[in-house]
Amino acid sequence: MTEGTGARSGKQFGPGLARAGILAGGLLVGLSVFLPWSVPVDSSYRSSAAGSDLGPAAILAMALGVGLTSVVVLPAASSRVPVLGRAAARGRLPVPAAGTAALVAGVAVLAVVVVWLTMPAFVDPVLPARSMAGRTRMPAIAGAGLYAALAGTSAELAACAWARRRSQRP
Repeated sequence: MTEGTGARSGKQFGPGLARAGILAGGLLVGLSVFLPWSVPVDSSYRSSAAGSDLGPAAILAMALGVGLTSVVVLPAASSRVPVLGRAAARGRLPVPAAGTAALVAGVAVLAVVVVWLTMPAFVDPVLPARSMAGRTRMPAIAGAGLYAALAGTSAELAACAWARRRSQRP
């Protein structure tokens, strides 16, 4: 089986586990868009920060996770749904090679880890300022969205690595 853009039907990811892993991971990453990625340590405050509020690394992770899912799953779905088949015939999106897809998923996992490591602090709106520099800051902890994004991108990476290993077998 050759890798590259020649396989328009998505057969290199197979009908089974690899495509299901990429789809499940993409759904988790898509769900993480609507969940808070960081929350204040003090649970009495109801503020949170979504992934898009946490900078370019979070946006990159979400875009790569959802984009990888759409590029891998849409060609396979286009053979079953006539409307998508006509749209795919016009667009001719190539299915990435399993190695390229694994690289994209790996970058998405690293972007989520970077967001986790650079989690911003929240400004406390109630406590008085400790200095002339500004308000008191509260540390942030990871929220459900960050865990969903990490699980989703990791599932995509595992599925892509499995597809790559499977495509290398004779």
